[in-house]
Amino acid sequence: MPLTRTALRGALVALLLVAGVLLAWLRPNPFADPTEVRAVFADGGALQLIGAEVRMAGTPVGRVTGKRRVGSVAEVTMELDDAAGTVRRDATAQLRPRLAFEGTAFIDLQPGSPRSAPLGDRVLPLARTTTFTSLDTVLRLADAPTRARVRGTAAGLARALEPGARAAVNRLLGDAPALLRDTAWVTEAAQGPRPAALQRTVAQLATTTSALAARERDLAPLMRDTAATAAALRGRVATGRAALRRTIAALPATAVALRDHGRRLDATVARLQPVAAALRPGARRLAPTLRTARPLLRDASSALVAARPLVADLRVALPAGRRAATPTRRVLRATTPTLRTLDATLLPALLRETGLGIPAYRAFLNMFAGGGGASRAFQTPAQGGSTGAGHFMRFGFRFLTGIGLPAAPCTLLERLRPELAGAFATAGACTP
Repeated sequence: MPLTRTALRGALVALLLVAGVLLAWLRPNPFADPTEVRAVFADGGALQLIGAEVRMAGTPVGRVTGKRRVGSVAEVTMELDDAAGTVRRDATAQLRPRLAFEGTAFIDLQPGSPRSAPLGDRVLPLARTTTFTSLDTVLRLADAPTRARVRGTAAGLARALEPGARAAVNRLLGDAPALLRDTAWVTEAAQGPRPAALQRTVAQLATTTSALAARERDLAPLMRDTAATAAALRGRVATGRAALRRTIAALPATAVALRDHGRRLDATVARLQPVAAALRPGARRLAPTLRTARPLLRDASSALVAARPLVADLRVALPAGRRAATPTRRVLRATTPTLRTLDATLLPALLRETGLGIPAYRAFLNMFAGGGGASRAFQTPAQGGSTGAGHFMRFGFRFLTGIGLPAAPCTLLERLRPELAGAFATAGACTP
């Protein structure tokens, strides 16, 4: 059935109404030059692409155009109007719910300070963004075991306010002035040696806290395990109260002693500073020496490996030496009288000078040297003749051997062995 002219007009009017609604909602600006900004959030689950706004000071300045997962975080792409201005590198972004009881989230963007450089194409890092904690996550921590422990804590607080405990609190309040004085010293020391030290410490603590907040799902089991440990230790609290009281009573004297020792330590460090300054040049010169010693150390490792058998032998020899020490001491004691006699008689005689102007022991040695030279053969066996004739004297066989006179006849030796008889006759050891 062909469409009538009235139906076509109705369809055209409906399309124009839909286009008008879209234009009124989206409000496109053909002359606008939007700025794209990217930011990283720890959790972007509550952020919906449809209708998610970007606000500055509570005023919409853009919308969310994209969201994707990068590792364990969510990267969000925002499109900002010209009214948003320039976004700086120190900008911050918060993912917040529209209502107190959650709902669709929006991004609250702070553009940063003018003295910071523009963000440009960089991504706003995780350290500059925060994500709201949903009510469901908060209520999830208050489960039945947690509520039971909270009740236990309240019961312990009630016991702490009993009459006996109130007296202890009164004593604590009486000691409060001295305690506050010590607390003032501790607070002054906590500020650090420089004015900005405590500020940097707090900033680093904030970074640590943010990292812990990002791992809140892992903290719940840890807290449960800690509670179980505390419950196991609760049985020992009663027995340790007396020791704890003694420890607390001794704390003031300990604090005074620590303060005195701290002053002495400061004085010692002040005296050591000139020494450290004097040692710095030597420490700088020590570096080339250590570099030179590296080859020696490398060679020493192989030498130590090669020395293992020697060490093993020493393990056997040292116990044997220990056992032999006592007999050796007895032998040395036994030889002590003899050594004293030699030291008093023989050694002085050997050291006394002779008429030649030399010690007696050298003259004695020279006598043996002269005797050896006199008994040396004048002719060699190759030259023929008899051997054994000295340079100045002739020693017979009987003189050297001590055989008595007269010698045996050579004829008797010829009957036994003719060549032996000839040799004895030449040496004068037999009578021809």
